[in-house]
Amino acid sequence: MSRQKRGNLSLREDLRVNTPGIRGAVESAIFHGRRTWCWRMQIRNGQDFATGLFFIAIGLGAYWIAFDYPMGTAMRPDTGVLPKALAWLLVGTGLILAVKSLLADGPRLTGWAWRPAIMITIATVAFALLVDRLGLVLTMLVSMTLAAIGTPETRWREYALFAVFMVVLGVVVFIYGLGMPIPTWPKGLSWR
Repeated sequence: MSRQKRGNLSLREDLRVNTPGIRGAVESAIFHGRRTWCWRMQIRNGQDFATGLFFIAIGLGAYWIAFDYPMGTAMRPDTGVLPKALAWLLVGTGLILAVKSLLADGPRLTGWAWRPAIMITIATVAFALLVDRLGLVLTMLVSMTLAAIGTPETRWREYALFAVFMVVLGVVVFIYGLGMPIPTWPKGLSWR
């Protein structure tokens, strides 16, 4: 648009005419009054934004819980290193997702899938309650089956192969590799 045609446009209209393609995270500056400028933020990917906020909240909560855990030294790290590191990684991932949601288009936040969320929560609680009574093998099978029920897309033959692989991997890593004091089987069935 030529300078003569723009003569009567306000600054706001001028910016809109001269920057037609900018409708993203940080849009062109919008003039409010005579001397005040602000940047208008637009969430372009609701799912990533909600997930980012969720990760930030969980990470900050985890850091708050682990705040008093001792860090130890570089040569002898203590119990607070891993929880705090994971908490900061969650916060960082959440920040990256939140910023990405402002920069790139994506799906809007629509309905919430309750079934998977509920079944994953139940599977996690079941693992915590059953691992000492049933042992690692049966507890992993129960919790993985509960999680698999959370989606109608589960292919049960593939799930059975996956479950066997994960149970063997869990026993090898946690029982034999790390020597964790978790029973492998219920007390009456243990041959270890």
